[in-house]
Amino acid sequence: MKIRKAVKSDISKILEVHKQSWMETYVPHAVTVKEVDSVFSNRNKKISQWKKSLSDSDKFIRVVDISNEVVGFSIAERSPKQNRLSAIYILKKFQRKELGRSLWKTILSEDFWNDNPIVVEVGVINKSAQLFYKNLGFVFLKKLKPHIFCEGSSMDCIEMIKN
Repeated sequence: MKIRKAVKSDISKILEVHKQSWMETYVPHAVTVKEVDSVFSNRNKKISQWKKSLSDSDKFIRVVDISNEVVGFSIAERSPKQNRLSAIYILKKFQRKELGRSLWKTILSEDFWNDNPIVVEVGVINKSAQLFYKNLGFVFLKKLKPHIFCEGSSMDCIEMIKN
């Protein structure tokens, strides 16, 4: 297993990991398959967004590579007011193997962050992610407005913070 900087050739696999993680975590408890498909439907737009993100010096994107297969990724964003951990996604069959914690340690070890706190958004139903972030030192900050999806499902989220 190695954690490395994401490159353009990783984008398709990152999109697959992202979508599969949503399927494994939120369907059918919060959203439908159709809604997840809708979120990820415009592949060309998503690829374009990822290309832009990879060249953004205020974003720190890493992948977990096992035998040349991307099985997880993280995105961290630096900003003048607060930093954001936008994602740590690991495919379910690779979870509970310290890969998420390794990604986090990699993110923290880099000379990337400023002195501002780090926030992360987590689905209320995603108790394992909440516990994961709590174990990393994050604490509850606030409840966010629900995300509304195309079929009318909604997902409540919270924001957690690490100072």
